[in-house]
Amino acid sequence: MKADTILFIDTETGGIQPGKNSLLSLALVVWKESKIIASTEILINDGVLNVTEKALEINGIDLEEHKKKAVSPAVALQQFDDFLKANFPPRRKDRPRRSQHYL
Repeated sequence: MKADTILFIDTETGGIQPGKNSLLSLALVVWKESKIIASTEILINDGVLNVTEKALEINGIDLEEHKKKAVSPAVALQQFDDFLKANFPPRRKDRPRRSQHYL
C-alpha cells in the first residue's frame, strides 16, 4: 500500500508549561513517496516571549536573533494556512474521498 502524503509538525517552545511559555517556532515537512516534497519553518513572536534559559539552551534559539525574524501569531497562522493550502489542496466535490489514517 502506498502511503498518502503526510504532514509532520515540530515545535520549539520557551519552556514546558504550555499555558505560560511561548511557542517560538513551527516547522512543517510534507512527506510523499519516501521524499520530502516541501518544508518551512515559521518563527513566532507573541509579543511576550515567555521563555526559560533551560529551554533556550536545549533548542538553541538566540532570542535576540529570533525577535528580528519572528512574526506575530496572526501572520504565523496565515503562513501555516498558506502552506497547507499549497500542499494539501481542497478535494473536488466530484472526487471520491479516500480513507484517512491518523496516528
